[in-house]
Amino acid sequence: MSKNEADLQKAVTAWKRGAFTNKTFFAREHGVDIQRFLARLAGRQSKTKVHPSNNWFTPAEEQAVLNFFGLLNNYEIHGTHKTLISIAMHIL
Repeated sequence: MSKNEADLQKAVTAWKRGAFTNKTFFAREHGVDIQRFLARLAGRQSKTKVHPSNNWFTPAEEQAVLNFFGLLNNYEIHGTHKTLISIAMHIL
């Protein structure tokens, strides 16, 4: 966890413990970005902890595709883009 993320977590914990009325002032006093502070209060995680939206396969599914292409390669069958799409659609 980065120092900035740790500071955000401390600020969120302090906010939930205290009787503060102004979130902007509170974030400024704790030296954290107001938008990120509000996002953490709302329950949103850091982007580094969230599964990327463009990562369609789980690690196991990705390994299955790689193994299949390795098998095709052993038989000297060259996979194409269309082959990859077909395998992906079958797995998904």
